[in-house]
Formats: sequence, C-alpha cells, structure tokens
Amino acid sequence: MKKLRTKASTLITTLVTAAVIGLTGCAASPQANQATGDNSYLPTAEANTEKYLAGTDRELPASAPKPEPGKKIWVIACSMAAEGCATPANAAAEAGRKLGWNMTVQDGRLDPNTYNQLIRQAVAAQVDGLILAVVDCAPAAEAIKQATQAGVKVVGTVALDCSNEYVGGKAEFTAQVSYCANPTSDPAELNSCYEKFLKDEYAGSMADYTISTRDGKADVIVMQEDDTLEPRIVGNAYQEHMKRCGGCTVRVVPFTGQDLISGSLQTKVSAALAQYPTANAVMIPYDAAGFLGVSAAVKTAQAQGRDLIMIGAEGLSGAIDQIKSGQGQSFAAGAPTAWWGWAAVDTMVRVFAGEPQVDQGIGVQSIDKNHNLPTSTSYYDGNQRSQWRESYLKIWGVS
Repeated sequence: MKKLRTKASTLITTLVTAAVIGLTGCAASPQANQATGDNSYLPTAEANTEKYLAGTDRELPASAPKPEPGKKIWVIACSMAAEGCATPANAAAEAGRKLGWNMTVQDGRLDPNTYNQLIRQAVAAQVDGLILAVVDCAPAAEAIKQATQAGVKVVGTVALDCSNEYVGGKAEFTAQVSYCANPTSDPAELNSCYEKFLKDEYAGSMADYTISTRDGKADVIVMQEDDTLEPRIVGNAYQEHMKRCGGCTVRVVPFTGQDLISGSLQTKVSAALAQYPTANAVMIPYDAAGFLGVSAAVKTAQAQGRDLIMIGAEGLSGAIDQIKSGQGQSFAAGAPTAWWGWAAVDTMVRVFAGEPQVDQGIGVQSIDKNHNLPTSTSYYDGNQRSQWRESYLKIWGVS
C-alpha cells in the first residue's frame, strides 16, 4: 500500500455499552507482546488496509418474503441517550413503519433491570416481536426465554446471544442479523457469525490500519475492557492480530465501565502515555471510550507535539468530528448503525415467514481524515454505493 495520505460529546455509547455489565469470570488481559524486528507482515497489513478503505460491504439481499401486515413490534434500545444505541433502534422503527407495522421504541437506560422489565412488559402487551438493539442476551436471558416461550419472536441486532464463547450458555434469540455469507437459521450459528465478524473484520481492520500507518513499527497502548462482552472480544482479537507484526509493541491497559462512569479514564490514559513515552498509537474498542476520557488525554499529548494516532471504532458523530479536525481520534472502523436497524426488520420479516436468514451484506469501511468521511450524515452510514435503504424497500415491495 502506498503510504496513507496524510465535539466533545455527551454520553454516546456504541455496540458495546449494553453488553454484560459486571460480567463474571473475566480472564486477564493477554500479556503485551514486544517487538522482535520482523516486519514480514507489513505488506499484508498494507494490502488489507486498502481493502478496508474500499469497504467490505457485500451484496445486499436480493429478495424477501412478503412482509406479514399488522405486526406489533417493540424495539428495546440499550439507551436512547446513546447515539450508538438510539440510531439502530430508531432506524428499525422507521423501517417497520414502512411495512405498516406498529412500532414502539423503548429506552433500556443502560440498565439490565430495565431490559428485563421491558421484555416482560412487551410480553404482557402481547407484542408479536422484539428487536433488541445493542442489548445482549446475558443480562436478560430469563426474560428473553419467557418471551420466546410466549410466542414472541426475538431478534438481536449488534447483540450477542447467550451462546457466545464467554457466557457459554445456549442461544435464546429467535434470530439475529446475519453476517454470514451463507447463513443457516440456527441462532447459535448466527451468533458465531457475529463473533467472527467482530474478530476478523472489525478488530482486524483496526489492527491492520495501526500496523500500516506506523510502517510496521507501532507501539500501541490497547485500552482493554473485560467487564463487557463486545469490548472484550474486540480487544482480545485486536491483540491477536497485532501479534503478527514482529516490529510492533503492544501494551495492555485495563479499564472498566466504572472508569467511564467515575471520570477516571482520562487519568488512566494520561498515566499510560507518561509510562510509555515511545507509544505512538492508542486503541479503544468503541468510540464512547474516547468521548469519556481517552480523547482528552490523547489531544493533550498531541498538542504537546507527540506523534500519536488514536484508533477507534464505529464512526459515531463525535468520532467523525475528531477525525475531521485531526485532533483526538484518527481512525474509525466504520460500522453502519442505521443499517443495523433496517437489517433487523428484514431479519424479522423472514422470521415471521418461517424462511431462512440471508447475509445482510454488512461489512466495515475504514475511515480517516483523507478517506470515507460521511457527507450525508454526521455519522458513518455505510458504504454509500450500497443504497441499502432503497434495496430493502424494493425487496419488501414497498414503494
């Protein structure tokens, strides 16, 4: 690869903040790997970075069963105060209303107790379906089980089922948005597809960009959160990808959800930057960690003349603002939050029809100051060439 051409926000969480709060049995973060001088992986990282800059969205669904009319659906968002939760929830409601469905969005308030209460209220309200937007199975497993036993169809979008590798339970969702090229309708397999996507494409694009932009000599501070599921998976996978770079050094700095709440995250990052004066990159597993402390510490170091890049995640509005300004976050592994919501409705259409799930075509697209900054939205909305909204309306038979 040729060398890449070179707001403050309220609480904006992401695909991870509704994961299992207070997850038990967390493994310790992997040990940091030290540089060996072997740069043989660099050409591969450069080629992969070009691929992720082009975007890995795949073909959109080519057809769909006729949507059943008159469905009553509740969408439970992890938090309506969080852009990464509210956007897919509102998008799902928008898409469902296009089908004439009765759509209600509920605010989970980042509280597992609220998730459980809302799911039980949905059953009492005799809904036909539930869409869990960035709400994992584990903190609400019993309520989800009660819902499906009552005949409610439960679809997860950007949500891990209880069959994931850390919880080790059985799948409880009826279905979830598929990231598989050739999916079955088996909920456990659909969950495995999502986990694989997080590890291979999401974390992989972040690692390859880090390696490429630092010419195979990255000295990266990885902010590792193990008390929530998606950050744990993404952080561990990022470290595994970075091990392929023999010329790179990885330094793991653990943090918890409590660090975000207490405001201590900035201090923790500033201390790590002081402890590791040769570090030239900082990685966060989701954008909200930047807004809630990491970006401030990185900006201070950058203002002092330190050559430092910050590798972030989804491409939410605040992250895009920082990337444009060249201060704080430098990169995002673009994840289309609104598309997640529409894909959940397409998934539900297929569930009601008793038909198999299909690949929804959702990939990632790397974003930096010179590549792929969104123009029609303040946040990343997918590879614009895909025209996914129009495609869904067409296959649903909606004008």
